[in-house]
Amino acid sequence: MNTRHVDDIWEHLVTYSVLVLGLIVQTVCIDCVCFTKIADSLRNPVQLLQNRDGSESFLIAQQNGMIVEYKDRRLLSTFIDISGSLNYPQEEHMDERGLLSFALHPNYESNGRVFVYYIRKIGDMEFATISEISSAQEEFAREKTLFAIEQFASKRNGGQLMFGLDGYLYISVGDGGTEMEGRNDLAVLAQDLTSLLGKILRVDVDGISVVDSHIRHYTVPPDNPYINDTDKRPEIFASGFRNAWRCSQDRETGRIFCGDTGSLFEEEIDIVKAGGNYGWNFLEGNKVMQAENQTFDAPIFTYPHPEDDPYRAVVGGYVYHGEDFDNWKGLYIYGDVMTGNISKLEDKNGNYISSDVVTCPEEKCPCHAREDPIDKNILSFGEDNKGELYVLMTSNMHPDNPSGVVFKLTAPASHMPVTCDGSVVIGTVMTYVIFLTISLGYSF
Repeated sequence: MNTRHVDDIWEHLVTYSVLVLGLIVQTVCIDCVCFTKIADSLRNPVQLLQNRDGSESFLIAQQNGMIVEYKDRRLLSTFIDISGSLNYPQEEHMDERGLLSFALHPNYESNGRVFVYYIRKIGDMEFATISEISSAQEEFAREKTLFAIEQFASKRNGGQLMFGLDGYLYISVGDGGTEMEGRNDLAVLAQDLTSLLGKILRVDVDGISVVDSHIRHYTVPPDNPYINDTDKRPEIFASGFRNAWRCSQDRETGRIFCGDTGSLFEEEIDIVKAGGNYGWNFLEGNKVMQAENQTFDAPIFTYPHPEDDPYRAVVGGYVYHGEDFDNWKGLYIYGDVMTGNISKLEDKNGNYISSDVVTCPEEKCPCHAREDPIDKNILSFGEDNKGELYVLMTSNMHPDNPSGVVFKLTAPASHMPVTCDGSVVIGTVMTYVIFLTISLGYSF
């Protein structure tokens, strides 16, 4: 074989190797998901935000009152510690009190303002407390309380804080009662527009007002639906919720999605609009609980509690606008506390269809994304600054158990098996190369 012939063969080997590698990389399975661990040893992680200070670190709220900062799977610092101020009985399994949410002001980079939602005890009463911390570095004693909403039972506390695209603070508040404690009579407060229970609230935290000789560290946006009704609370944006656990706003369309946990029959997902009434406690999902001559806003999707396994609790998520999963674009990703299942919801001409997100076989995942989420409960979802999604889970819902973990939802590497030393990929490429070389009629 002459030198020119060898050079030609080598040139084709390199060319076809590159082509085959490109095909393998582009042939990504979009029907399953891999899991990359971001943080672990957490105590019931309930919310994740990505820092906007340029560090790209993650801020993770734990139910015990600690918000910690992680980067590259390492604990960097304690961002906020309010553990000494909240009511959080450590002996109770699946307790719904403690620190439930936090939010960074839209201008956080310049003003350092942080808002928290937690349950605290004052005297013999418990209150859902929404407060501002003027700087994450200052003592918590310098908090400014926006709301202290009396909670009549230990469950159904709601607990979502988020700033909308309009710059206003949205707050989900549970109905304050629970059947298990014999207080389902309180569920009617979700329909009472003089009460803040069972509502989504919307306020402007960049203003200050005085009402009945008391300073309020917020004002009411001028387009809130009940601002001109003197017999209704003007902070109310929407009503009729049992326990809206995790709401988010589609960063492209502005639509607000909430998962509202059911009681005995159905879980529901709502698109929340100004002045909307989502039915509780006359409706649970689409099931009529008691007769009422009134029209309610229907959920976009519900799913039932199985008769043989009645415990379900929806966890609201996010509409996906990241880059890793092409076929998820515009889909709503959500989950369930009890099953640990992640699902995607697709709008097909106004008919929302749900399907499960399947975990990829290990050999199809990148080497850094081979964590196992089996037998874990979903507590919440998170979204980073680029629109990629994260799931917050635990294998033990006892409030002081350090089994909480945060996973990034990660796209698989390939349809073909991948080993971490690359041997399968290299072998597959060489098989293609040899086949193509023989097809060209070369001999060695």
